[in-house]
Amino acid sequence: ADMTPEAAQLHGFAPLPARAGDLVLLAGTLDHLSFPNTSPQQRHTFQLHVVESAGTAWHAANWLQTDRVGGFLPLGVEEGEL
Repeated sequence: ADMTPEAAQLHGFAPLPARAGDLVLLAGTLDHLSFPNTSPQQRHTFQLHVVESAGTAWHAANWLQTDRVGGFLPLGVEEGEL
């Protein structure tokens, strides 16, 4: 069964109210969840994952992969700039 908001609070989760246009940043190590949208309005999200990749070997089952020689580009660097 899915977790209810009440059960989530019993497990230590706390609500984080956010309005349209708010920016919410979460550390990747923070356990978090989202409940179904019960409003008639669509809920849009944008996820940006920032990771340290220098010298990192990604597990083959990890969803985030690159076949670029040398790994991912540093943040803010274009392919021809290296």
